Amino acid sequence: FSAMEPPYFDKKKNDWDDYKNRLWLYFKSRLPQRVKQNRLKIDLIRKAYNQAFISHKNIFRKGGDKAPYITHPVEVALIVANEIKFGTTSIAAALLHDVLEDDPTMDIDTFKDLFGEELTTIVAGVSKITNISGQKEKLNEQMDVFIKMIVTIPKDFRTFIVKVADRLHNMRTMDDMPDQKRRIKSSENLYLYAPMAGIAGLWYIKNELEDRSFKYLNPEEYKNLVQESRIYDTKHKEHLKEIQKDLQQNYFSQTETKIIYEIIERRSLFNVWNKFIKKGVKYEDVTDRFALRAIMDVPKYIARKRAYELFVSIPESKLYGKFKDYYIRKHNPVFNAFVFYLKHKDKTYEIQLISNEDHEMSLFGRPNLNEFVGFEHLKQIILSRWDIVKNKDFTIEDLNKIYVETPQGDIIELPQGAVVLDFAFKIHTDLGLKCLAAKVNGKLLKPEDNLKSGMIVEIISSDKATPKEIWLEYVVTNHAKRSLKRYFENLKQSGGTHQTVKVVKGYITINENTKFKLAECCRPQIGEDTSGHIVGDTVVIHKRDCKILLHHQAIDANNTGIIRWEAIPKEKATLVKVKLEGIDRVGLLSEISRVISNELGINMKELHFINNNGIFDGTIELYVKNNNTANELKNKLEEISYITKVEIIK
Repeated sequence: FSAMEPPYFDKKKNDWDDYKNRLWLYFKSRLPQRVKQNRLKIDLIRKAYNQAFISHKNIFRKGGDKAPYITHPVEVALIVANEIKFGTTSIAAALLHDVLEDDPTMDIDTFKDLFGEELTTIVAGVSKITNISGQKEKLNEQMDVFIKMIVTIPKDFRTFIVKVADRLHNMRTMDDMPDQKRRIKSSENLYLYAPMAGIAGLWYIKNELEDRSFKYLNPEEYKNLVQESRIYDTKHKEHLKEIQKDLQQNYFSQTETKIIYEIIERRSLFNVWNKFIKKGVKYEDVTDRFALRAIMDVPKYIARKRAYELFVSIPESKLYGKFKDYYIRKHNPVFNAFVFYLKHKDKTYEIQLISNEDHEMSLFGRPNLNEFVGFEHLKQIILSRWDIVKNKDFTIEDLNKIYVETPQGDIIELPQGAVVLDFAFKIHTDLGLKCLAAKVNGKLLKPEDNLKSGMIVEIISSDKATPKEIWLEYVVTNHAKRSLKRYFENLKQSGGTHQTVKVVKGYITINENTKFKLAECCRPQIGEDTSGHIVGDTVVIHKRDCKILLHHQAIDANNTGIIRWEAIPKEKATLVKVKLEGIDRVGLLSEISRVISNELGINMKELHFINNNGIFDGTIELYVKNNNTANELKNKLEEISYITKVEIIK
């Protein structure tokens, strides 16, 4: 790529309008032809450039030559366009990536009105990553930051692409920055950005991030390695050129396939240094830092056949070790290649036969990058480095926690199994006590519904709402449990309507007046041998061997006991859950209730219905006599107009 520098800004003249035009001409001249030749594409990019210039006007960079700050998003956009080869939307997002963070006059709604939902999602994601990045230097402290970082990235992978380009340009202009900041950024690169760039197939960017980070974290080792590389890299490249000449003249010259040769860098200096540490080898013996790539001008689908034909023309005496047919094994997730090794002057060198399409893929990554992103990928990266990061401050259990986000962008950490109520109580005790539901991605969740990492959770509350004692069965955080218990204790002392059930000698008696609930975790049946856990005025009934019950017995033994069925219904009933979906209409709920209660004579236990823009999602818990009754219920509910789905869960 051109080493052309952005135009000079004369601070004495302070002519921003002139500079805006000169910088645009510089930027536009370096954009790929595929972008410049499309009027709609260049119009969007010009619009993004104009807004970025307005937002960053009169601001100068802290490092480097103290140039106008606008040069940074311009260079980031050029990295996205030329070195990563992403399209117009990504280029525009790169130009705008700091606008939401740095421009006090620009809020997210205004930005969305100007640039639409797609660009807003990408740019807002970059801003979130930036806000929680660079906070810690110690690796064990960074792990928590990294986990929080990854769950804020939207499904659109272009967010990460723009952030990688932003980080790459920062590293290229980092020399004048304070040492502490350089070390923090470099450590982040080695343990997050570089590995993820590798997973995405951006190998050259991965190598550059590693080497620039290595330079700041281990300056002496880096300096010594650079000196050695000047000697041995030159020597090894000369050997590869000799191998290229031999292959072309003696073995590949007869083929009709056009072949272009290229020496590619397989390992960064940082990678080589790690090899020194692990295996104690000398630099002169590291011959796999580079490889000779023979790029075949054939379609991808016939590349393996042509590669094999070329390979078998080489005498076995020249080959060393086994070849690797990545076309068959699909070992590499990004591109396919036929790899073998040749001995030359007592050294072994890697040779790759590859189609032009796969060569491009190896440089610029996989085509469907949106499929890659998420907490699990970060988890795998951290686990692969566990021998480095393990210590008393950061345990492997931390990876199994849940990380959800508030609408304001704050990351809330919760234990596995946490429900909406745990989140609400973590925000504020009053919010938990008044919780009605939660809004997640346009859908409503009940207070007892489980949460997953990456959710953006908005609590819906009401001053008229009151806690239910059964909530104590669902919450897992100590704060939520304490808050609920305190609420019910205060209710008793104030003479509320709260009633209790006695435990007598390890038994709990169930009669016609006892309020009870059959636990969903083990689904016991009425009348069978069971045990119970008293929660306020309700007995939650479990099977004897239920793990949840054993947990309650261990921590709340005084409120658990064997169930004595004093009054059992004439016919033992089984608790089932009915899930309904459909289009809401006037009278629908009444018709459902009529079918259940009047036509079938079934006793309903609980009913929950949620309406979301005219689409309803409901659950009904009820007692059925047998499977025939359950099937009859399903058939009758399916006959009701506007119900689109009925599912019976036993």
